[in-house]
Amino acid sequence: VGIAIAMAVWATTNLIREAGSVISVGVSLGRKVVVVMLSYLVFPKPITRLHLCGMAILVAGIAIPLHDRRRQRARQAPTTEARGKVRIVRVSPATDSEPTDIETGPPCTASASACSSDTAEP
Repeated sequence: VGIAIAMAVWATTNLIREAGSVISVGVSLGRKVVVVMLSYLVFPKPITRLHLCGMAILVAGIAIPLHDRRRQRARQAPTTEARGKVRIVRVSPATDSEPTDIETGPPCTASASACSSDTAEP
C-alpha cells in the first residue's frame, strides 16, 4: 500500500510539473468521472438533468482555462513575417561595443557564395 501511495504522489507531482495544475486537475476529475460512469454501467441507475448539468459544468471548467492558455500562446507566437528572417550583425573585434544591425531580411536560399555577398557592409 505504501509503494502505491508513493507512486501516486510521484505521478501527480510529475504531472503538475510537466503539464501544469489545470491539466492535473482535469486528469483527476476525469478519473473520477470515469469511475462514476462505470458505476452507472455496472449498477444501472437513472441519469437525471442534474447529472447532465453537472457534467456540462465540469467540462466547461476544464475547457475554458485550456482555451485561454492556447489563445495566450497564439498571441505570443511570432508573426509569419518575422519567422524565418535573418539578422546580420557586425561586431567590431577591436572594440567592446555593442553589435550593430546591418540588414534584416529573408533568409538566403541561394548557394553559400551568393549568400556571402558584400552588400551587407555599410
